[in-house]
Amino acid sequence: MASRGVINGLSPLLDAFFASPKGEAEKAFKAVFIRYHPMVRGVLYRICGDSELEDLTQEVFMTIWRKFSSFENRSHPKTWVYRICVNKGIDHLRKKKVRKEDVFEHPIEEHPDPKSSYIEEKLLVEKALESLSEEHRLVLILHIFEELTLEDISEVLEIPVGTVKSRIYHAKQKIRAFLKQKGCLS
Repeated sequence: MASRGVINGLSPLLDAFFASPKGEAEKAFKAVFIRYHPMVRGVLYRICGDSELEDLTQEVFMTIWRKFSSFENRSHPKTWVYRICVNKGIDHLRKKKVRKEDVFEHPIEEHPDPKSSYIEEKLLVEKALESLSEEHRLVLILHIFEELTLEDISEVLEIPVGTVKSRIYHAKQKIRAFLKQKGCLS
């Protein structure tokens, strides 16, 4: 495989991973793992919940290792990793036929202590997210939690930017309605 050149803005080890033949990239893969592991876990948790999180994270990195030679340098490596991660999460939900209600295992009522407002707020956000359709939840997770640009979300999900904007708008409207129903907004 021919070298694809250096990816500007990444460390030399990451550049080496994405630009080198597989045989020369083992050390660089460690850098990729260290850099993207928290992001991958976070995205998978927000898509799939706690269910098999460690296994899914490992599968994402195995896929990155197996398919890095197909990385064509048309996008930033981070976008490519997001795409693999989102696909793995979606595949998991479809294979398990996980209902949205089962994604997050802790109902709000499990934390009756009024001093645990942070936990209650976190659980309310999880419940609000799980009330969304898969397509709305994904764009909101990538936009708000992962702070991707509209263009990056478009690339990761392989949909037009206009569709991304529309889904974000509708997801926010649904979250607002959910929070009003729960008495959190007036």
